[in-house]
Amino acid sequence: MLTASFILTGLYGHCQNGVAMRFKEFYRGKGIIFNSDYEPHIKIEEGAKQFTPSSDNIKMAEAFLVGNLFDVEYNDALNGVYEPSKLKERFSKYNRQYIGYITKNLDSVVIVHLLNFGNKRKAAANFEDWENDYLVGFGKFYEKNVVTFLVNLTTRSVSFK
Repeated sequence: MLTASFILTGLYGHCQNGVAMRFKEFYRGKGIIFNSDYEPHIKIEEGAKQFTPSSDNIKMAEAFLVGNLFDVEYNDALNGVYEPSKLKERFSKYNRQYIGYITKNLDSVVIVHLLNFGNKRKAAANFEDWENDYLVGFGKFYEKNVVTFLVNLTTRSVSFK
């Protein structure tokens, strides 16, 4: 019965070749970069092609996301839900999953998928094998503990997904 419950509450894509990273200047958690051959169970922009983000791409994406930089455009929807000046503090205990893609307009975009590891017991129970699987969950736990941002490195913009 536990397996049936799990299937109803979470969707996973498996990754054998993710790269673990830590960027302590941006957050306290861990990060995993998914390779370009990884097939997540999410729809990526029409006509886009995945790429494996480099550590420099990830540092830039994190700086845009949590740095509250004056020359980064924060999507209006983001401002309605999250205050850009408080993103670093708010998401400091969240682990990250990164997927990169290039749009049909040749913009480089990094999906920054945040998983709340503030409560380690609950995180361990709900984010099992997160280092190998891109998590898409359903229900209150996931709604409260998972946040996804799209960071466009080319246009220097951040949006909330």
